[in-house]
Amino acid sequence: KWLTISKDNDYYFYDENYDQVVIVPIINKNNLVMVNQYRKPLKKYCLEFPAGGVNQNESPSKAAIRELYEETGIKVKNVQKIFKQTKLSINPQRSKAYPYAFMAKIDNKYIEILRKFSKKKFSKEIESVNIIKIKDFLKLVKKGKIVSSYMIAIFYMYLLKEKLINFKEIKWKK
Repeated sequence: KWLTISKDNDYYFYDENYDQVVIVPIINKNNLVMVNQYRKPLKKYCLEFPAGGVNQNESPSKAAIRELYEETGIKVKNVQKIFKQTKLSINPQRSKAYPYAFMAKIDNKYIEILRKFSKKKFSKEIESVNIIKIKDFLKLVKKGKIVSSYMIAIFYMYLLKEKLINFKEIKWKK
């Protein structure tokens, strides 16, 4: 049973009965690997970072490594947590889940493999595996290709961790 629906008076919420992971794969510090995954509620494909559930008796880091391989064909030995204490909720209005977020530095040898995968339908849910330039991420958000606020938040947490942006230097318009 992977999902529990609960009711508190007239308010419904759900609990995913297993932990979740998301992994941000990075190639050469300026490219991301994302999957084009079908989302039934939206009735469309959306670009997302590889993600999924943690199996019983599996650590979150091992689950991230497994999910990366299952969804992209990329094998890594190690992953790093993007943040240690900060928790990001996917949907605090309806769920108490706080998925684990990891990043992995991907070897250049996978670039050609990924280009081949991007031409093929990967599974029923995953249409393609894509190499995205970090500088193009927001353009894809604006075009409606990346729609998950959680994926966008994870992306910004990665940028902060790697010191690729500094909020103190941002000039806010009045």
